[in-house]
Amino acid sequence: TDSPCLKIKPNPELRRGNCWQLGVEVYGGALLNPWFDRDLSLAGRVTYADGRGALHSTLVDFREPIALIPSLAIHLDRDVNNNRSVNAQQHLPLVLMNAGVDSEFQFRELLLQQIHAEQPKLKINAVLDYEISCYDTQGPAVVGLQRDFIASARLDNLLSCFVALRALLAADGSRSCAIVLTDHEEVGSSSTSGAQGTLMNAVLQRIADSGECSVQRHFGQRQSRIDGSGNGARCRR
Repeated sequence: TDSPCLKIKPNPELRRGNCWQLGVEVYGGALLNPWFDRDLSLAGRVTYADGRGALHSTLVDFREPIALIPSLAIHLDRDVNNNRSVNAQQHLPLVLMNAGVDSEFQFRELLLQQIHAEQPKLKINAVLDYEISCYDTQGPAVVGLQRDFIASARLDNLLSCFVALRALLAADGSRSCAIVLTDHEEVGSSSTSGAQGTLMNAVLQRIADSGECSVQRHFGQRQSRIDGSGNGARCRR
């Protein structure tokens, strides 16, 4: 379910010159040059404590373009079209806003304000942690003279997830079927929610053991099929 992106660092606040910036880290195998000069927004999950100290998580989405990664003007970088290399630490911090003489900025406070704006009924005592990603606010489009191409961010792997869910909903029910949407494919799939985790095998084992003997389970496995799908490649087992 994940795609290459830029994620906000744990302590992202940077003051450079007269601007506040946010430090980012590259997640997965991202192409970095296309992130420049885009109208970027932020979205993700925030973990917070309520007034009693209980932990909760909620989603946040700024929706509006609130940041950008500007390119250097051509007359300051004459070789940009010949040999451009991107240093993620130096070139990718997001420009967020102008900084006043005595201004202070805390990213967690910004998240708190946004959550209050989106969900005013939530009682939040403190923002503890977050997993926030950047995204381009330009929407997807069907392009080409004959409109036969799809232009969009995050086609890999969210397109596969969408198609798999639509196929599951359209199934007639004559056969048992399921979809498995795993996370962290971009960083090796070795987490508990990744494809190399034990969750899928454990769930299938419990389903198989709920009313069938071991012989029936093995026959069922031999008569089953697993299809794997990705935007760049497809395999069948």
